[in-house]
Amino acid sequence: MKSERLLQIMLMMLNHNLVTAKELSIRYGVSIRTIQRDMDALSRMGIPIHSEQGVHGGYSIPTGYRIDRHTLTSKEQALILRTLRSVSGMVDDSDLNQAVAKISSVRATDVQLEPVWVDILPWDGNDQFSDLIGIIKQAIIDKKRLAFEYVKASGTTSQRKIDPFRVLLKGYSWYAYGFCHLRGENRLFKISRMRNLKRINENVYTTFSGEVPFANGEGHGEAIHVKCHKNIFYNGDTYIDPSKVIFDDEGYFEALLPFQIDHWTFGYLLSHSNYMEVISPKAVRDELLKRAKKAVDLYK
Repeated sequence: MKSERLLQIMLMMLNHNLVTAKELSIRYGVSIRTIQRDMDALSRMGIPIHSEQGVHGGYSIPTGYRIDRHTLTSKEQALILRTLRSVSGMVDDSDLNQAVAKISSVRATDVQLEPVWVDILPWDGNDQFSDLIGIIKQAIIDKKRLAFEYVKASGTTSQRKIDPFRVLLKGYSWYAYGFCHLRGENRLFKISRMRNLKRINENVYTTFSGEVPFANGEGHGEAIHVKCHKNIFYNGDTYIDPSKVIFDDEGYFEALLPFQIDHWTFGYLLSHSNYMEVISPKAVRDELLKRAKKAVDLYK
């Protein structure tokens, strides 16, 4: 989105002495003309953008400049800072770390008092996972291809080569989005399912500037009709809309879950044990029964 790109460009200029329109257009997958319009927009916001012409020219923000307190509200500063801190804890990125330091210096007292805390890190860290994200990120910047073995939810594996375009966080999972040479189209890959990831010495010549379609291609969407015990409601399940819950005399209620029918969904349904029964589709109910029987056999 444009607002996100403007913020990223502003932070990048705060962390670098000089950036060129060509460098920014490649980094964000837009035209040089779009970058020029972005600079005009930042100037209208009160950001002192200096433009230098010539072979060694580019855009810069004066050294020592701090974002004026009227440019971002204290709540906006706090939200950005919390999010950056969380992501920088998972991804070793010098730009992110410098951005955290700079924003921390702006109205630091207000930021500390902000009651909303954004933390996407797991309880136990995962250095190897952080390394994977770093490899993908650097390949995107350097316009290099990636090769890896991909494990689908079904357990089948395949060798993939992709032109990487984006690293994304969706829900609780990280994804890489790029052109898959095996399938001949843009695909979304769950990073936790990548094995033996490596950057290869092949250049990427294509660019991508659109919205990433969030569909993993490993399942199909269909509303799942479930009957739930009141304990699920009182435990605050985030996928149940409380405004639509009507209890019967025995303390049960019915709901529709708009999920992708895939490995994650079956895990979610099984995690509720005897407190959630699938009414339909029949195929989901039958698959749950089969998986439950396998789990019972394992512990006999």
